[in-house]
Amino acid sequence: MKLGEKVRIVRNLKQISQTWVAMKLKISQQAYQKLEQGKTIMTNNKLAEIAKLLDIDEQTIRDIDTLPIINKSNSQGKKLNSNSVFNSNRLAIDEKDRIQSIEKEVDNLKKKIDSLTHLIETKFK
Repeated sequence: MKLGEKVRIVRNLKQISQTWVAMKLKISQQAYQKLEQGKTIMTNNKLAEIAKLLDIDEQTIRDIDTLPIINKSNSQGKKLNSNSVFNSNRLAIDEKDRIQSIEKEVDNLKKKIDSLTHLIETKFK
């Protein structure tokens, strides 16, 4: 799957319009559409800007791939539609975002523990 398609999936899942993203990037909606369609090359810098606007990690966008989802669905004999692919990708994105959030929370708690440990050690010396 091309990078522009992956960006489109994330943008759609987050219910953000091409017009809004284009406005924030200070380009026309048509120019943004060409990025998603792969008619214009998406540079790493442009992907970084878009990822920031979509509030998602660049690597998460790069990691989106519907092929395993399609293979899994087909092996179970289910009919596929774009909603099932979008919903599966949404779950994967939400899961990754949740993991990142939990990792940040763990880091913050570790810092608090270190701070409290230091406070206790200085108090009882």
